[in-house]
Amino acid sequence: MMQQTVWRNGLLSGGLNVVYMWFLWFKNQGTPNFENGMLFGYLAMAVSLSFIFIGVWQLKKKLDTPLYFGRAFLAGLFIALISSVLYATSWLLVNHYLYPTYMQDYMAFELKQFKEAGVAQADIDAMAKEMMGYAKLYENPFWAFAITISEILPVGFIFSLAAALIFKESKR
Repeated sequence: MMQQTVWRNGLLSGGLNVVYMWFLWFKNQGTPNFENGMLFGYLAMAVSLSFIFIGVWQLKKKLDTPLYFGRAFLAGLFIALISSVLYATSWLLVNHYLYPTYMQDYMAFELKQFKEAGVAQADIDAMAKEMMGYAKLYENPFWAFAITISEILPVGFIFSLAAALIFKESKR
């Protein structure tokens, strides 16, 4: 029962992220909106990761035994992990097949933002050098996956912690 609930909610959470990601890709016709992309991306993550709360709540209702903090937290964490793997895998597919110039375009956008904000050229050059290091890492699918999963998994960790605290049953 626990595994089925965790898998179902993890797949629903990850699936929602994947659908949102691909919807935006086709809606924007391959030209992402970097201006608000991060805000809407994290909002979409928060909405999709609400399945952590749903899953932990379902477990509390369905289990014959009390749902203590540790078990609730692990269930939420596994939901987050499943969702995160789907999210990162989908992004790798988008990045590799549909938008291979993403990193260069994103770097150009960020550097332009710094320049328009009046940041000193020396600081912009330092930032460009740092970003080139990330771009080099991003060329390797393993590192691209790790970087991408690090966007969503910490949010999932926090949601899992919150869900476990909300839905845990105290030991008497």
